[in-house]
Order: sequence, then C-alpha cells, then structure tokens
Amino acid sequence: MVEIPLIVSIPPRLSRRDAKGTEVGEQYQSRCIDSWLACGFSPYSINSKAEVPRLKHLPGVTVIATDQDGLDVAAKPFVFLSDVLAKAKELTSDVVALTNADILFDADADAFDALREIEPGHCVLGRRHGTATLDSQDEHFGQYQHGYDFFAFHTRDIKCLSASRFMLGAPWWDHFLPVDMALNGIQFTSLPDNSLAHLEHEERWNQELWIFLGRLFIKAVLELQVSAQSYSSRAVQRYLHAVSQLGNGGPRTLLKYFLRHPKKSLRTRGTIESMLTDLSNLNLNLIEELHYRDIR
Repeated sequence: MVEIPLIVSIPPRLSRRDAKGTEVGEQYQSRCIDSWLACGFSPYSINSKAEVPRLKHLPGVTVIATDQDGLDVAAKPFVFLSDVLAKAKELTSDVVALTNADILFDADADAFDALREIEPGHCVLGRRHGTATLDSQDEHFGQYQHGYDFFAFHTRDIKCLSASRFMLGAPWWDHFLPVDMALNGIQFTSLPDNSLAHLEHEERWNQELWIFLGRLFIKAVLELQVSAQSYSSRAVQRYLHAVSQLGNGGPRTLLKYFLRHPKKSLRTRGTIESMLTDLSNLNLNLIEELHYRDIR
C-alpha cells in the first residue's frame, strides 16, 4: 500500500480559542494530528532548525529541520516552499500532500484511497470549511474562498516547478504553488466538499508582508517558464497578459478582462491593495478555469 507523506510546518505554539473564548491551541493541534493519522497519512513537520528545540513532543509526527528560514523577511522562521518541495522528493518517489498545520482532515476512506492513485500531471486541491468548535462536524461557516489549504500531487512533477521565496505560513504560497503547476500543464481536481475543517479564529493579518510578497508574486510569475502545452490554453494566455498589465499598472486592461470573464469582482482604485486583490482574483479564476472534475 502506498504511503502518503503529509507535509506540514507545525509551530512551536499554536494559539486558538473556541467559541467561548477558552484557549484550546494545544488540544486543537493534537486533534489535527490525530485526524491526519486516522485518515492514513504519515505526517512530517518541516521546521527551521531554530524552532525544533521548542517543538513539544508530537506523537506520530516526524520533525525535519531546515537550515534556512524566512525570519529576515517575515519576522518569523517560516520554512520556504522550495525547501519543502525538496524534502518531499527525499521522502517519497510517489504521491505527497501538503497542508496547513491547523487543518482537520475529514475525508472518507474512498477519497483518501483516490489520493494514492494520483498520477504525474495531476494535483488534488482542497479548501477548508470553518467550524466554531473542536468538533469539525459542528456549526460550519462555509468554505474558504481566498486560497487553498491542501495539495496532493506526484513528486515526479516537482522537477518542473520553480524555486521561489514564498513560505508556508506566510501569504501567497497557496497561490504560487497551483499557479506554477498550472503554467506547467498540471491539471486539477478537488477533494469532496467538507473534507477539510478549520477552527475559526481572528486573522493575524500582516499587511506589509502581504504587500511585499504580492509584489514578489507578480515578478515571479512573469519570470516563470511556461510549458508549450499550457501556453496554448486561452485561459493561461489571458492570465499572463492580465498579470503583465498588473506589473505595468494597467487597470483598464484588467477591467476589460473581468467584464469578459465576470467570475470575480474587480477593484481598480489604483492602490497597491486593490492591485493585489485583483491578482488574487486572477489566480483563483485561472485555477477554476483549469479545474475539470472532483476527485470522485
């Protein structure tokens, strides 16, 4: 039976409060780990070597240290996506999964078994739904619409992905990974609805980091090598043109794009925040256009 490594980056201390305001971070982290193990994953936490001594004992989780981290950029020792992908290739020559450390996995056995059958050229995406309690079945708040929380793909595809400075735990990594895949011809499927749960909490929003990495995102996308197969796609051509206009500060072209493809609202006030909101919408639109079916 194929083992599926599940790569996360567990923080030394996770703070979460339930609906009553009680601190449940440590209990919640244990519940997340238990859910991964119950589904059949083999969890690995990749952390900066500076964090490893502070990590508490995590039953069932193998901790792997990296030499570099994003402390200078993010003011936290986040691990780089490129380092995570390099470690993934060392762990398996088959399917690997990535998720955020605060995600509960609710998928049934059939969905998990389908992950084992992922072939090169395919990626399974997952979005979380919100919950107010540690019981992921209670009081759902709907599906998260601004990014992705889970990726499963074949490690053979890692060789075509680009090096980057995006970090797990920081903004934009969950957009850059699927966009990079899309521009390399990888196709997307989705987990069944309600496969992932997440205890809702107050956002710890770092606006400056979001802006810095968002600018970096535009530059990185425009420098990506695009496969001939992907470039033949009209969706990819429209996307690359729109991102180039963002880089050149061209809101009129973007407005025309969204009038033709009005899946998302567009704000064109000219501020950097509006520009990056437009970028986020472009990313999500691209993945939606290239998504062709659910996993089962």
